[in-house]
Order: sequence, then C-alpha cells, then structure tokens
Amino acid sequence: MEDILNKIKKNHRFSRFICMLVGCFLASIAYNFIFVPNNMIVGGVTGLAVIFKHITGLGTTVFVDVLEVLYIIIGFIFLGKRGTFAHIIGALTYPAMITLTTPLMDNITIDFGSQFLNILLGAVLFGIASGLVYRAGFSTGGNDIIIDIVSKKTKKPITSLGIIINGAIIFAGLFFFDAVVIMYSILILVVYNKVANIILFGVSFTKMVYVISKKNKHIEKYIMDEVHSGATEVNVKDGLFSHKKQMLICVVHNANYKEFKHRVLAMDPHAFIVSNNCYEAAGGVRFNLLPF
Repeated sequence: MEDILNKIKKNHRFSRFICMLVGCFLASIAYNFIFVPNNMIVGGVTGLAVIFKHITGLGTTVFVDVLEVLYIIIGFIFLGKRGTFAHIIGALTYPAMITLTTPLMDNITIDFGSQFLNILLGAVLFGIASGLVYRAGFSTGGNDIIIDIVSKKTKKPITSLGIIINGAIIFAGLFFFDAVVIMYSILILVVYNKVANIILFGVSFTKMVYVISKKNKHIEKYIMDEVHSGATEVNVKDGLFSHKKQMLICVVHNANYKEFKHRVLAMDPHAFIVSNNCYEAAGGVRFNLLPF
C-alpha cells in the first residue's frame, strides 16, 4: 500500500509542488493584507506573530522565520528526518512568501469598507490556501510539527489537538486585544477550517443510501427504472435476534434524495433508511479539480 501511495505522489510531484506554492502565496496574502492590519489571531505561528508584534512593535516576518526554523529543529529531534520532511518544504516556503509579499503592503490595500467583509475574505482565502497545501501532501510547518509530535506521543487525534492548541493561542489574545478581535478570530478559525475541508474532500453531490426493507425487489426496480442508478444487495444480520436480512446500497443525487426517501417509505412504511454524504463512487463522474 505504501508503494502505491509513493507512486501516486511521484506521478504528481510537479503539480503537487505548484499547488503548495499557490497555497502558501494565498495564505501570505490573507495574512499580510488582512489578518495583520486587523490584529487577527488565527492560531499557529502567524497568530503568535501577531501577538508578538502587538507586544514589541516589531514586524512579524522575523518572528515567523525564527520560530519556523526552531520548530524544524524540534521536528528533527522528535520525529526524525522522515517524519519532518513533509513539514520542511512548507515551513520554508510559507515564511518566504510572507517575506516576499510584505513590501506589497505599502502599495496595495484590501478594504471593502467593512471589517466583517475583509475578515471573511481573509478566512476564505486562508481556508483555500490551507486546503491546497494539505491536499498536496505538505503542511505550513509551525504548529503542525508540534501537533504531530504531541499526537504521536499521546495517541490523540491531530484534529482535536489542532483545535486545542489554536484555541489556546486565540484565548491568549484576550490578554492583549479586546473581545471583538477574539470573536472575529474564532470566526476565522471556523470558516477557514470549513473551506479547507471542502478543498481537501470536495463537495458532496450525492448520498450513499442504505435500505433494509421487506420490499427490496420493488425498491430495487424503482431505483433502476426511475432513479436510473444501480443497487447492490448485501446480506446482513441484526445484532439482537440474529435475523438474516438483505440490505440495498445505492447512490442517489442530493436533488433526488427527498423524493427517493418518500417513495421508499410509501412502498414500505417500516423500511430502515440510512444515508451519508458520498464524494466519489467508482465508475461514476469525478468532480475533482485537482489530479491528486
């Protein structure tokens, strides 16, 4: 399995690298043009840099560069060369993009006349940027390295640790900024995580539906004739009485799901229906914009 993943990564090496560069550039634009001027703390190294600037009055670029290098050294100590490699490229590229785009702030201003709209744009940009970097198989270094280390030591999920650590950084901002800034920072964290997940996993246009019913033959005919989809039959056994049953599995477009559920329940009011978002089905149409 690892050999297959390595081949996939090698086949798309150039496009993944370009994707990472674009992501780091967009993140630096959101950071320099929106977050820093509005004192927004979005967690991570950049959030700490905003607090550092507020305390010392110094620029954020040097602080980010120094902390990224320090984190890389810590990564080598606790994760080793192989564990740190995925973080290094982004950890060097992202601060470099911040440094390169900083002089542009003197000539370019992003302002919609509304702080809320400015911050919302920043959150969306940062989410797109993070999604592109992570989708390409990289990270922006910084706290991602620390989260990776803590996760390996404590066996805790990376997502949970990310929320805790970034939340702690935002909470620390209460000592230096007013409550409005903190609320906006929380909004940014929520929005950019949501957007990043959309970039990572895509948008669900269909639902995977599981149906257990005594009228499976009628339902299967409806699926094939009117829904124009296929259905897979799976033998299942309930856990209470060990009764053997058949379950239908099918993919239904979101626009047709409501009617599908009503039609199935009309055929069998006691039908058991479970659905969840489906992002891709083998043999179906892929909606991915990225080749990896």
